[in-house]
Amino acid sequence: MMKRIMALIFGSILLVNFAAQAAPDAADMKWLGVVQKLIAKGETSIPTNSEQRVAMLKEWAGKKGYAVMVGKSDGGYHIELFPKVALK
Repeated sequence: MMKRIMALIFGSILLVNFAAQAAPDAADMKWLGVVQKLIAKGETSIPTNSEQRVAMLKEWAGKKGYAVMVGKSDGGYHIELFPKVALK
C-alpha cells in the first residue's frame, strides 16, 4: 500500500514538472513579442540561448509563412528566418 502511495506521489510530481516546463513563461512570451517586432522591422537573424525559445519561434514562424534555419554554437542558438516565398 505504501509503495502505491509513493508511486502516485512521485508520478504526480513528475507530471506537474513536465507540464510546467512545456508551458512558456511570461519572459518567453515577452521575448517572442520583441522578436516579432524585430522581424516586422526586417531583422532576420535572432540569437537565443534557450531551446524552448527556438521551438516557440519555429512554431510562430511556421504559422506566419517563414522558413527557419537554426544553427547551434557554444553560446546558444542562431536562428535565421526567410519568407517561404523567397525559397521557391
